[in-house]
Amino acid sequence: MLVLWAVVGFMTLCLLIYLMVKDGRKDEESWYQGFVVHFNGKKHVLIYPKINGQKFIFSLPENWKVSDRSYISSSNYDFAIENSQGTAHIICILEKKREVLTFNEFKDLTEEAMQEDQKKNIYFEQIKRNKEKLWKADFSTTYEGLDYHVLYYVKETKNQYVQLIGWTLNSHFDDSKQQLETIMNSFSEVIPLSLKNTEKEQ
Repeated sequence: MLVLWAVVGFMTLCLLIYLMVKDGRKDEESWYQGFVVHFNGKKHVLIYPKINGQKFIFSLPENWKVSDRSYISSSNYDFAIENSQGTAHIICILEKKREVLTFNEFKDLTEEAMQEDQKKNIYFEQIKRNKEKLWKADFSTTYEGLDYHVLYYVKETKNQYVQLIGWTLNSHFDDSKQQLETIMNSFSEVIPLSLKNTEKEQ
């Protein structure tokens, strides 16, 4: 198996904007919802995947889309997206937080598994961004004779330990890096407003 952070202000703005958007798609029976927003003169799509009864959010550029569900359901991934050219991909793997496993322990186990899979020393580097617990690895790998560049994030949300893995061919990485990082940085767990208010009162 090939091993495979939007600013808070931007996310807040998007959450406010989507309520007023008319040219979006909202299907309550769908496994995800999509809303079109316009920010800094560019078109973005807010994607709300519903996974295991919880909602998360990605902000996608216009040229990105959700991967076919049949592909995702036949894999170990919880969610997958790709650009329209099919040259850059991001997958999301979620694990519900457990008291017996701290985030640092989860990060260490993921790092060990990555090193074993890649047969080389790859280490996560801590990224300090607001109050997020976020670690990142950046490396190249070869899979089925092709050379890929991988961005691997592990982060902690309120209820989940999250792995975000983005990759593209080495030859496309310079053109794809900014979009990959922007999308992966935008990932967030959607916390109900009532719960947020309750936490502030405590």
